[in-house]
Amino acid sequence: MAIKVGGTEVIDNSRNFINLIAVDGNYSLVQAQDSTQTLTGSSTYNLNLANKVQFITLGGTWTCQYINSRSGGDQLQLFVDTTDQLYDINFTNVSGQSEWIFVNDTEPTWTDARYWQITITCWDSIIHSVSATSWGS
Repeated sequence: MAIKVGGTEVIDNSRNFINLIAVDGNYSLVQAQDSTQTLTGSSTYNLNLANKVQFITLGGTWTCQYINSRSGGDQLQLFVDTTDQLYDINFTNVSGQSEWIFVNDTEPTWTDARYWQITITCWDSIIHSVSATSWGS
């Protein structure tokens, strides 16, 4: 039997936690929803905060313009494999929709490494800070 709080189901019939917004206390198996994707060709990809953790394999150059449904305090983790081709990643500012701010005001040269862990923090609906750590070649 599912459990609801305030009319919202928080534990489903399989005893999985769902629809949790804030969690305090000691729990097991509480984790961000993730997605796995392969992006091929040169394409524009708009990030979606529904999946707070995204595993992405690039098969071409990837351009990110904005994040869908964002607000201050939202955070997103990307784990990107640029494959052995070291495909490029671009974050493009779109007037009135997105402004990407990188640590030390310098966007990384994405083709220097194969694997990237990218953390994006939304300061509001437009301004997003980005930090990136790389490894492997």
